[in-house]
Amino acid sequence: MGKIQRLFRGRINRAQWFIGLSLIVAAFVVVGVVQNVLLSILEDAPSVALTLVAPLGLVALLCLFIVEVSLSVRRFHDIGHSGWKILLAIIPLVNVAVFFYLAIKPGMTASNEYGEPPTKRGVFSTVFNASTNV
Repeated sequence: MGKIQRLFRGRINRAQWFIGLSLIVAAFVVVGVVQNVLLSILEDAPSVALTLVAPLGLVALLCLFIVEVSLSVRRFHDIGHSGWKILLAIIPLVNVAVFFYLAIKPGMTASNEYGEPPTKRGVFSTVFNASTNV
């Protein structure tokens, strides 16, 4: 549970957020393509397809969704807002405004209650918050 909580701590800047979102979108596409290929291969055995492939795809998509939410929470932290504001993204049309706000608003240059300003890190460290001590 501590590793999942670590995903939501700290801050990331706009560039790190865009890179993370791009990787998540690419991963969503890959999972969808793999799932469709497996479902088409197993079309002669629909029970196997529905009981094995579909749930595995859903688990993969859920994991990607958690990582995507963590990126946006850390982006809110960089701006100086609570990560709970990500809940605004479930409101239709407001979610578009939230996206553009996170994309356009520069982060705070000084430390805030969520940590020090983001530093340059590798892609893996950024997406999975792997190399921070927060």
